[in-house]
Amino acid sequence: MRAAPVLWLAVLLCRDLARSLRCYTCPGAPGASLCPPAQCLRPGICFDSNITTTSSSGMQVRSKYKGCAPSCEEAKETLQWIFRMSSLDQLDQLDPSLPKSELQSLTCCEKDLCNRGAQALGPGGGLLLGLAPASLWALL
Repeated sequence: MRAAPVLWLAVLLCRDLARSLRCYTCPGAPGASLCPPAQCLRPGICFDSNITTTSSSGMQVRSKYKGCAPSCEEAKETLQWIFRMSSLDQLDQLDPSLPKSELQSLTCCEKDLCNRGAQALGPGGGLLLGLAPASLWALL
């Protein structure tokens, strides 16, 4: 069930083959070898985002998500949609102890491989975006 939002991200952000922009892609990967360059399937931009997931105890897990998008605004909207669908944020009224995910930064650029290879995130970095909230939940 958690894979569905990531699949929707791929469908929404990469619909048709056109201009051959190349971007680094990684769903929270810890090392440069896990952020391979990929051919974008649609004209647009490359993006690099920082996501923080916080447990009710205050423990934070940071992750990065890089990829292609039709526009910077669409990348932001899609990432926020993923939080609503996969990070359990919808359930915070029922259980405030559930972890919360938040987009800390989003950088967009329009040249090949302009969203640079992966960089070290420190402790806890590199969790798959869809698994970060579940990982924190397991720690509670």
